[in-house]
Amino acid sequence: KGTSTAVEKTLFEVNYSTYSNTNLKDIVKKVAGISKLTVKGTIDSISIIQKTQSGTDIDFLHELAETFGYVFKIEGKNLVFHKYGELEKADAQFEIDMDDLLTGSRISDSARRYQYCEIRYSRKGTTFVKKVEDPSVKNGTILKIEERCENEAQASAIATASLFRANRDSISGTFVFPLQTAVAAGSTIMLNNAGALSGKYCVKSGTSEIPSGDGAATTTVEVYKA
Repeated sequence: KGTSTAVEKTLFEVNYSTYSNTNLKDIVKKVAGISKLTVKGTIDSISIIQKTQSGTDIDFLHELAETFGYVFKIEGKNLVFHKYGELEKADAQFEIDMDDLLTGSRISDSARRYQYCEIRYSRKGTTFVKKVEDPSVKNGTILKIEERCENEAQASAIATASLFRANRDSISGTFVFPLQTAVAAGSTIMLNNAGALSGKYCVKSGTSEIPSGDGAATTTVEVYKA
């Protein structure tokens, strides 16, 4: 991960906090500041009336990122945020051949794609509906969700993130390969010699395992096709 022991320790400590009359960008900065991390990347200032944290800082950051449509990674003393869709445009940082993937690797291909996401939410007794579109999908179905939203900006961000994840995971899976600690959430991998499944994959999460015995050290990542 490239993070110091002190940084990792504070990120995994349980914290009970309530953030009121603020915004997404400022919450992320405040949580990062506890571990003396500098926030990099563009984060929207989505208005948040009240948000409660009742767990570790790292879990809270994951919750915020997934809810509003971001992925993040820790590089040294930096907390680097990327909006959904940014990583897909970047050049692949790593390459791997299909034959080099180890036991436990898999790729699933689902033909289902959503063209729209329709989110329903209630505020002060009134029900609202917000609809967002994935312009890259034609003749797709509608993803319908109900979520707690405080305003239209939150509804739009949550619907857009939900639609992205649903379509993102249409081709997704797990890669297991010999130890490569530099590969982490936010990395991009070019998979070669895999037929129609060849191409660039983005890493959602990853772990590395170094056995104490004679077993081979491996890295396991959850990926989706860009």
